Amino acid sequence: MAEDWIEHELIKPKTLEYRKYQTYLADDSLGASTLIILPTGLGKTVVALIVVAKRLELFPLSKILFLAPTRPLVEQHSAFAKNFLKLEEKSISILTGEVEREARVKLWNTSTLVVATPQVIVNDLKQNKINLENVSLLIFDEAHRGIGNYAYVELASIYQTTSRHPRAGNDSFSWLHLSAHSGRL
Repeated sequence: MAEDWIEHELIKPKTLEYRKYQTYLADDSLGASTLIILPTGLGKTVVALIVVAKRLELFPLSKILFLAPTRPLVEQHSAFAKNFLKLEEKSISILTGEVEREARVKLWNTSTLVVATPQVIVNDLKQNKINLENVSLLIFDEAHRGIGNYAYVELASIYQTTSRHPRAGNDSFSWLHLSAHSGRL
């Protein structure tokens, strides 16, 4: 049996094996803000990268913000994106508290895909160092954390009121929530 691959102009050829459920979830995510709950290892990050590629195809000059709660997850998502997306490596940046603020601002301004911890983004927004106006997609990894005073909640509110990129569906903004947590959200 021949292997099938996900084909997209922004995904490196023959790198991501085609799985129908992943492409279905990605396509469905383009029409509505979406929460994807899949067990660990079933490809939530692949779904996210397909959505990233499709949003960048729609809005090629926009920025994508991919949030993860820990530095190791940020690094993992960034490495995954660099391995599979046809973006210049320097256009995929990591923003965590370990990166000096002025360096973060430079990276923010020159990056297409920013993978970051949420509190760093909130802090830089509050200092008016960055804005979410040109963000066409906001991804929340481990979305089940997005309750109460967690930074995801504040970022969702800011994004909802500032992003200028339309969606395919009824919302005026685009976000994707990922979680392996199937318990109480």
